[in-house]
Amino acid sequence: MKTTLAILVVAILSGCASSGVVRNGSDQYVIQKTSLRLGIGPPTAVAMDVRREADEFCSLSKKMFVVQREQWVDSYPASPGSVTLYFYCK
Repeated sequence: MKTTLAILVVAILSGCASSGVVRNGSDQYVIQKTSLRLGIGPPTAVAMDVRREADEFCSLSKKMFVVQREQWVDSYPASPGSVTLYFYCK
């Protein structure tokens, strides 16, 4: 029982982690993050988190991030939402 509970907790917590900034071609990047929220609706807070992460990444180079594309997957009962942000620094 304890093992099952531990596995469940790890699975839930890993679902809210960000992929971090990943290079997606020459000077192009992507961040993907899954929401822990299992209700119904858009992952608005997650979208703000990935935008903040992109801003921090580009700020290290004293640049601003520019969104190329953003994909939202709404959450439904038992299905968490996610946001994928494609961007570059300018």
